[in-house]
Formats: sequence, C-alpha cells, structure tokens
Amino acid sequence: MLCIFRYFLFICTVFAFHSAFSQDENKSSTPKSGKPELVVKVLPSVCLKGEGVKVVSGIFIPGKDENTCTFEANDFVAFRQMLLPPECWEEKKDPAAYGVKDTLLHSVHGRWIELYHGFWFPQKSGKIQVPALKIPYKIHTENTPKNNDKIAEKKSAKFKSDTVVSGPFSLNVNNLPSTDLLNAFLPGKNFRMEVDFSDTLPYTGDMITLKVSITGKGNIAQIPKPFIRIPKSFYYNEPAALTNLSSSQEGVEGTRQFIYELYPSRPGDYTLSSISWYFFNTQLNRYDSLVFPQKTIRVTGEGEISESEGNDREVFYQQMLKEDYSAWTLPGKYRMMFLFPLLFIIIWAGYRASKKLF
Repeated sequence: MLCIFRYFLFICTVFAFHSAFSQDENKSSTPKSGKPELVVKVLPSVCLKGEGVKVVSGIFIPGKDENTCTFEANDFVAFRQMLLPPECWEEKKDPAAYGVKDTLLHSVHGRWIELYHGFWFPQKSGKIQVPALKIPYKIHTENTPKNNDKIAEKKSAKFKSDTVVSGPFSLNVNNLPSTDLLNAFLPGKNFRMEVDFSDTLPYTGDMITLKVSITGKGNIAQIPKPFIRIPKSFYYNEPAALTNLSSSQEGVEGTRQFIYELYPSRPGDYTLSSISWYFFNTQLNRYDSLVFPQKTIRVTGEGEISESEGNDREVFYQQMLKEDYSAWTLPGKYRMMFLFPLLFIIIWAGYRASKKLF
C-alpha cells in the first residue's frame, strides 16, 4: 500500500512540473497583445559641437496579431519633422526608407515599425531639449470573423482611437576645447586629403584643374574649403564642391571634393603655397591638420590678360579665343607659314593649266 502511495505521489509531482514548464514556455513564445510603445534613442547623450550622434526611433507593438493597431503614414511624416531640433544638422541613413512605406521587423514578441534612423550634428553648444511627441493610432475593439472574406472583416471591425507618446529627452552639447587659432574646426576622425593637378606645365591661358578631396568620418556635408594661396597672376573663381556620403551603424563617412579652375595670365614659374585643412581629431582628442606641400607650376607661351578682366570668365574665354586664332600670335604665325606655300602651289598650278589651254 505504501509503494502505491509513493508511486502516485511521484506521478503527481512529474505532472505538476510538466504543467508549470509548459505554461512558462507558452507565455514566452505567445505573448498577449498590448499597447504600443514609441521609442526614441539618442547615442551618445553627450557630444561635442559638430560631432555626430545616432538617433533611432520606432514603434514597438507587442503580440503577434498584426491587425491589432493601425497607423497613418502622414502621422509618421509629421512625427519625423517634429523630432529634429532646429539646432541640429541632419544626415539620414537611408532617405528612401522614410517615405510612405515604413520598415517592418517581426519577431515572436511583436513587431517593430522603424520610423527614423539618422545622425544629428549639433550646431550650437548647450542643452538641446526635445519634448514628448505623440502619434495617434486606432486599435481593434472586437475580433474579426474567422472567414477569408476581407470585405466582411473590414465591415465587422470596430476601432478605438488612442495615442502613443514618447518621453522627452535632452542632448548635452559641449564646446570644442579652447585654442588660440581663429579658424572654425570640424570634429571627426580618420580624415585624409588627396590633391590632384591636371597640368603643371600649362600654356598661357590654359585651364589648370585643381582637385582637393577630403575623406573621413563626421559631418562631411559641412566640411569647409581648405586653405590655399594662389598667385595673383592666376585667375579663378570660388571652387565647386561635390559631396559623396555613406552611413553605417558607426556614423556618417564620405568624401567632399573641392574643384578649382585656375587660368595663368602670363608665363613664368609660380609656386602654389601648401594646401592645409584643420579639424578636431575625436580619436586623439586634440586639434589636427592635413597638409599638402607647395607645388611649382611652369607657365609657357606668350600673351597676357588684363587684371581687370581676370574675374570675368566669359571675357577671359573670348580674349583667349581671339588670341589663339589671331594671325599675329605665336600659333597664328605657324599657321601663316604653312598657308603661304599652299597658296603659291595653287596659283602656280592654275597658271600652268591656263597655258596648256591656250
């Protein structure tokens, strides 16, 4: 009798453990639907002026039922516009992903609607406060029919309006370390500079293309032009700037290229000063610089463009065109040397042909 009682007690204990384990497993794998949560994360919460911070925002809806909550795409667009503080420069990770169609990520615990993924570059120091933001949505109040008729499901579904709210947050922006230099610096890391000259032995009036490319990680779109001294006898305008960006989980990186068009006005040997660009190295936590050594350019040829016309590129082009095709410039003299013998041969051939006819 005692053996039977022990066996019965053992069976009850095993059944109790099995029921408890099955219940915990079901709770973890099939959570109940709940109220959505609006999440905004800023990493890090303390940065330097001009240094990038990563911002991620989205809505987490617990549960596996996709028809629990309904959001409007226009509300997402309005949320993104209110999220960005006016004190920050924005660089989105993927601008095409933040239109009407939003990114959905599913899991056993619920679904995640990614609303924003970008990088902010604060332009002012101090405390930047972002208030609490709201997004309206509709939630189902009763179950839909278990048939496959979609029209009947829409007609029978009832909704209740509600709002999901994000908590306010702040971003503390510190000034760059004090320095005696008067230049404006940009914080970043892994910067390097490449310089390319199209020609170092040009003819008078020929265009020299100077390309200065700065590559690194940081606020690439706002990289200022480098410091360079160009000889007074070279005519040029402000450089054109081209920006090529890419972003990852670590931040924004890319290249900003400055293109100078230089026109030497008279022959001679000219030295372009060293090209320098300054920044604050966030890896070394100090000011740093990139320097390209000075370059000598030898200009050959004749002719000189007046200094008053140097800044007017159209007048410069026209005068260069006239000088190139004038009969009395150096290229024109060479053309006349070949033209005179050709005219003599044509006249002599015509004279011989006329004598044979008569």
